[in-house]
Amino acid sequence: MTHDRIRKLRELLKEKELTSRKESDLKRRLDKLDRVRKRSLGSNLRGFIKVEDSRGHFYMRRVSIPLKRIQLGSLSLFLSDSKLPDLDRLVFLDNESIGISGGVGSFAFLVGVLYLRGDDGVFEQYFLSDPSNEYAFLSALSQKLDSFEAVVTFNGKSFDVPQLENRMTFHGINTPSWNLHMDLLHVTRRLYRGLLESFTLQNLEKNLLKKERRIDIPSSWVPRIYRGFLKGETQGSINLVFIHNQEDVVTLYSLMGHVVNTLKSPENAPPQVVYNLSLLNFKMGKLEEAQKLLNFIPDVSPLHYPAKRLRAYISKRLKNWDEALAHFLDWYRTTSDYLPLEEVAKIYEHRMKNPVRALELLENYITKNWNGREEIPEDIHRRLNRLKSKVLKNGGLNIFE
Repeated sequence: MTHDRIRKLRELLKEKELTSRKESDLKRRLDKLDRVRKRSLGSNLRGFIKVEDSRGHFYMRRVSIPLKRIQLGSLSLFLSDSKLPDLDRLVFLDNESIGISGGVGSFAFLVGVLYLRGDDGVFEQYFLSDPSNEYAFLSALSQKLDSFEAVVTFNGKSFDVPQLENRMTFHGINTPSWNLHMDLLHVTRRLYRGLLESFTLQNLEKNLLKKERRIDIPSSWVPRIYRGFLKGETQGSINLVFIHNQEDVVTLYSLMGHVVNTLKSPENAPPQVVYNLSLLNFKMGKLEEAQKLLNFIPDVSPLHYPAKRLRAYISKRLKNWDEALAHFLDWYRTTSDYLPLEEVAKIYEHRMKNPVRALELLENYITKNWNGREEIPEDIHRRLNRLKSKVLKNGGLNIFE
């Protein structure tokens, strides 16, 4: 019995000694990796300062960038009832993130912000070198971003801002209380629709700003590089992420400037952009401006006929019935669509008080497009019967002539 107890004790001592050696070896390896990582971190974070408090630490850098001031007044077209603050109260924002968008493991590890102070642009980057310090990182960002009245992003309404707000809420940090969020992805899609096929930031940069990046990485590489950075495998590559983020934020500012210049001088813009602008003004109820813009579209442009259609609806909204009738008739003569005829019939019946003429046009249209070959659509059939009833009621005459 005693022999068995001694044997078991010896086995326990060997296991403990082996565990102790393993723990010691693991500690030495971890210490070595940490020393290598710290040396590499220092060489790759030149220009950054370490910001540390009781809640953790992160790295930050600030540089001045020469920027030309933008006059923002013309951007009101995209703001509905919101009021755009002064340029100095705007912050331009872009995140570099890891994880699936909206997923539990998704978080920003690098945030670039740009703002103006006087005639100088100030660019700041906040870098989370260790995810365990996310609270300190987000707390500083919250304080910084909350000092502005409005934020400008690119696809930030769907990604950047919700991601930051979700993580801040998770940590119990107050989220920034902006009065306005202008997402330039939505602005450029509305303004340059039909002119460009792709609305990635880099494609807008290339085609609108005529700028080519000399050094850049695909956005899809960013999470992989950061994961490698955390493992000590891609320390040098993290600098490419810093450059990529800075380029994105500066491009945001330049893109806003391009939009402003387009709005200020639409006569110099391509016809497609002029048409889009006119349509935007029409939807906003700025009818005179919408009509004026259409004058910049030349007759030889493929957009000449869409512009005529828009003119018809503008005249209708302005209650210029003679002009509206002329435009809708012009449209009707160039198409087999029922829509312009419907508008013509409405004007003749309700505004010109001439249901006979409305009925004549409708019967001619039916003869030309159906002629007994198939059943007449219900909406056309209903209007035909109603016009016939009205004409018969008036004795078949236009009593208002």
